[in-house]
Amino acid sequence: MIARPAAELLASLVSEEWRGRPGPAREQALASARDDPEHRAYHLVDATYASLISREPRLALRTLEDIDQAGDAPEIPRRVAACRAWALQLDENWYPGNAGAELREGRP
Repeated sequence: MIARPAAELLASLVSEEWRGRPGPAREQALASARDDPEHRAYHLVDATYASLISREPRLALRTLEDIDQAGDAPEIPRRVAACRAWALQLDENWYPGNAGAELREGRP
């Protein structure tokens, strides 16, 4: 099993629960990505989760660009695709009150 200390700091991927500490989780994930290059993609996905929970979709998209998918477990590309869809939806469809219901054609 991979040690993912940032995941423990997140506690939940539902930002409205107001649990966890996404700022420190992102910092921890980036540090883990540097210190554990074998599992770098997992840690960068955790950093992406923290960015999304913090309502920072563009930061999440930049982090996704840093993930080298070659040689990692098969779930990494699926997680990257899900995070990219989440980030694009958050970036293009946010309204006050965390509401939004518009979907653009051709977007995941």
